[in-house]
Amino acid sequence: MQTEAIMWQWIYIAFLLAILAGPIVAIGVALRRIRGGFVGRLKGFVLYGLVALSPTVLYVALFFALVGIEELTGAPLIAEEIGRSFLLVVAFGLAIWLLALVAFAVAVGRVNIPEKSHTKTTSAGGADTAP
Repeated sequence: MQTEAIMWQWIYIAFLLAILAGPIVAIGVALRRIRGGFVGRLKGFVLYGLVALSPTVLYVALFFALVGIEELTGAPLIAEEIGRSFLLVVAFGLAIWLLALVAFAVAVGRVNIPEKSHTKTTSAGGADTAP
């Protein structure tokens, strides 16, 4: 019983770290994609919002899946402490997500997006295809 409690504590800590570190890591990746011109500002903002929220959504989905399995089998799968702190962890995840979303919006507003060069292209026959 003691080893199961230790295992749950490690999983719980891992989810908390993912909820905290996920949006921070995603900021760097999303800003690089916007600076590189791979995505526009709006698309980058939406994609960042979805990626940054994913650890919290995964935590909620896993929690409810375990609750469902526990109800069907009758076997205790969720530690009492994790059940009690569920709402606090979800609120923490949403607060981190909102804070990171505001920080990302400010960072995107300050990013210089390179202009796309308009070069003439030629077809195989050598005639210009661009005006």
